[in-house]
Amino acid sequence: MSGPSRDGAPDGADAQREAASPGPAPFQASAAPPPRAPRWLLLGALALVVGGAVFAARAMMKGAPAPASTAKPSVTPPTPVAVPEGEMVKIPGGAFSMGSNDGDPDEKPITQVTVSAFELDATEVTVAAYKKCVAAGKCTEPDKGMYCNWRKEGRENHPVNCVDLEQATAYCAFVGRRLPTEEEWEYAARGTDGRGYAWGSAPPGGQLCWNGEGSDLGKGERQGTCPVASYPAGRSPFGAFDMGGNVWEWTANAHCPYDHRGCTAPTRVIRGGAWNNVLPRYVRAQDRAEETAGSRRDNVGFRCARSP
Repeated sequence: MSGPSRDGAPDGADAQREAASPGPAPFQASAAPPPRAPRWLLLGALALVVGGAVFAARAMMKGAPAPASTAKPSVTPPTPVAVPEGEMVKIPGGAFSMGSNDGDPDEKPITQVTVSAFELDATEVTVAAYKKCVAAGKCTEPDKGMYCNWRKEGRENHPVNCVDLEQATAYCAFVGRRLPTEEEWEYAARGTDGRGYAWGSAPPGGQLCWNGEGSDLGKGERQGTCPVASYPAGRSPFGAFDMGGNVWEWTANAHCPYDHRGCTAPTRVIRGGAWNNVLPRYVRAQDRAEETAGSRRDNVGFRCARSP
């Protein structure tokens, strides 16, 4: 970044010539000088003026309010719920109305879907869990970067992010599981009561790890993911954590219209919203987004599913 430019010093004016001294004036008697006040009187008056000014300044300073502090109040991070690694929630089979008429065009038309019973990871896959797959030689390392959690101190219990679809699929296979379908994911987040968010119908605020209004850090202040299961008030009706916020999650489906489910779209569906979203619409349970299979974004992770 370039610094501010400096102004040049202004040019000085030419010095004026002194007028020629006139000849001596005719002799005139000097006028009597004006009477001069005694020196002690002048000094006393000066002392009164200076003293008064100092007194007035001190009085103004004493009555002025202290400047407001610009320091931000410290925020105590929430204590994550202790969820054993790999724990799953059981989701009974059922039918629900998938999609929304109030969201983005790709959420239409509302479609009646029946889902068979399955199990879903209670949390997003963590860095600590993914490390075991890398150590076993079954997974490749995620990308590293500013908001990537891989090889970051203190991020063991954060969701692994900066992973592509192939890496997510490989990890799920390593633990004997698979990626959830898009239908399974939305059903697990919404249940059968038609709720708009995983926790119910209340607008998002302090129930999730996001960057919008009501975030515990303040809107726009979050700079990365949260430990999984940090916001139990945001659990889904079946008990899954972080189905809204933290990281978007890979699913097994191509990004197809609901009335053309068998399309061959090159992009895959991700669900759930992320830590950097500021708009409520992106953390709704019905919202869907698309991502290229090879992308490794710092706001995308995953969880696994298993058929009984």
